[in-house]
Amino acid sequence: MGGVIPSHGQNNDTIFNSKTFIYMADIAQTPNMSFHLNGNIDAVGFKGTRMSNFTKNCYAEDFTLTINKSANLGVISYQYRFENNDTDPTPGVTNINGTTGLIALSKDNFIKANNGRVNTTLNLNFERNTSIAINPEVVTFSKYDANCTVPSECSMNVDLAVKSTSGSLNLDQNITHYYGRTHLPRNRFVGQTGEALIYYEVFCDGIQCDKTLLQNDLNSTTTDDPRWFRNESHYTYRDGNAGFDTTQISQKNTAGFVVTTALDENTTDTTNVVFQYDETHDYPYKTTMQNKASEWLIYNKYKADATANEFEIEFVNESSTWAGKTQTDNKTEERGSKKTNRRSMW
Repeated sequence: MGGVIPSHGQNNDTIFNSKTFIYMADIAQTPNMSFHLNGNIDAVGFKGTRMSNFTKNCYAEDFTLTINKSANLGVISYQYRFENNDTDPTPGVTNINGTTGLIALSKDNFIKANNGRVNTTLNLNFERNTSIAINPEVVTFSKYDANCTVPSECSMNVDLAVKSTSGSLNLDQNITHYYGRTHLPRNRFVGQTGEALIYYEVFCDGIQCDKTLLQNDLNSTTTDDPRWFRNESHYTYRDGNAGFDTTQISQKNTAGFVVTTALDENTTDTTNVVFQYDETHDYPYKTTMQNKASEWLIYNKYKADATANEFEIEFVNESSTWAGKTQTDNKTEERGSKKTNRRSMW
């Protein structure tokens, strides 16, 4: 089992620390956003050399791989997706509702060309429902074992003792799992051009919300919803984006009166976006926009099959009576008339 390397996220980063995280994702569709155990499972002899005759038509036997992890705290299933990279299967997704996941590795996986080796990929993550957000959870992975399915078939007498074939990889890895989304607070722009920030956020709500699991602990901040916290350790190249080009952020129902003219993915937790209104529907003009974010960053409470996130923006004429500041970091000049609040005295 020594050839198997633990990694996480899209770029197979193998550096783990107390803030290592992945987003909850559908591993049937996006297996890269998961905890990975990738590498070779080898059949080796007493002297540590690979056994070339351990193949499906010779000495190979059926094996059971066991992944050991901490128990689930919530009602969402934990899942795995196992793949033999030397064949061309269509891997299924299996639930691990307890602390142990069992994976059948039949002797047919040991093909002659590989001389006693199977090149495998194991992806693990929480099941993700686009309409049901859940709190952060830490999963601890302890061991990854390989044992003969029928122990007697892998036992032998060596040096006056009975030896059994087995393998084990100590993991001792903690991974924080986030339910994420992209979010742009409601914005109002003066004139036909507007610039705003899309944030990358994680859900944490109620008495079961452990804010110490957030990237900035108790200092984590929100935008306009106290249940969603900015993930300031999000990197778009690794953790997903709000849309990989300007066509991915568009007006809902393809109206086309507002288009995205610029998209700038910042270093960490925001994406800067510029909108242009064609002024064909006068002022003020309100509309709903949508952004086709990475699948694990899409959330819609009312639509489980949503493929984009939605947000509202408004354009007002420079000569209108509105004055104020948008909810992003944009600068807004005061153009409206001064108003004085009055009250009657009785």
